[in-house]
Amino acid sequence: MWLLDKFKKDVFWKITIIPENSAFQNIKKELVENKLGFNEYEVNTKYGDQKALDVFSENQESSKKIKEILKRNGRVKYHISEIGTQL
Repeated sequence: MWLLDKFKKDVFWKITIIPENSAFQNIKKELVENKLGFNEYEVNTKYGDQKALDVFSENQESSKKIKEILKRNGRVKYHISEIGTQL
């Protein structure tokens, strides 16, 4: 498996993160410190307002950093989608 991971082509991913309000600033700070690109926006629902982040991962190394950040910050809801190259 290790060898297969080494030959696997890197894929561009978008991870949408909706953290608890108490964890938001810490996650944002860690993303900046690790030089990971992201967009920040408001999410308005019937349950209240929250902030969300779309984080972008270009390779396996940045994906690993994002996974570690999410793990350190407790209960975080997220969704992962692959960004394809289509026109």
